[in-house]
Amino acid sequence: MGKLEAAFLDPVNLIPHSPKWLEYWDRQVYLYITRQDLHAIDQCPVDALSAVIRAAFASEDAALKPREVR
Repeated sequence: MGKLEAAFLDPVNLIPHSPKWLEYWDRQVYLYITRQDLHAIDQCPVDALSAVIRAAFASEDAALKPREVR
C-alpha cells in the first residue's frame, strides 16, 4: 500500500494537482522569484511550474475583464 501511495505523491508528499499541491508550489515559486529562497523550487515538478503559471495568467485575465455593472 505504501508503494501505491508513493506513486501518487510528488517529491514533497503532496497529491499532484490538488489545491494544497498548487498552493504549496505557488508559494515555493514566489519564494524563488523574490529571491527569499533560491532553492525553493529545486524539487519542483515541471507540471507544478506549468500549473502555477496557468493559475497566474488565469487570475490576471480575470482581473483584466470588465465587470458587469448592475
